[in-house]
Amino acid sequence: MAEVLSSFHSKHERVVHIYSNQWEKSWVGSDGLRRLFNSAPPSMNRGPFNTWKKFYWKARALDF
Repeated sequence: MAEVLSSFHSKHERVVHIYSNQWEKSWVGSDGLRRLFNSAPPSMNRGPFNTWKKFYWKARALDF
């Protein structure tokens, strides 16, 4: 995980979450053709990550 500014995250969300947040396993090239990702890993198990994320940000808030 990397911490980035909200503005960076909003602008580059599809790149930042290219594999873990895919709603489909394809992308549109500059030529307009839709292609399948050939290296996309399986979707992650969000449950354990969300639990970890909750505790991470609570602990991180103590640093400010």
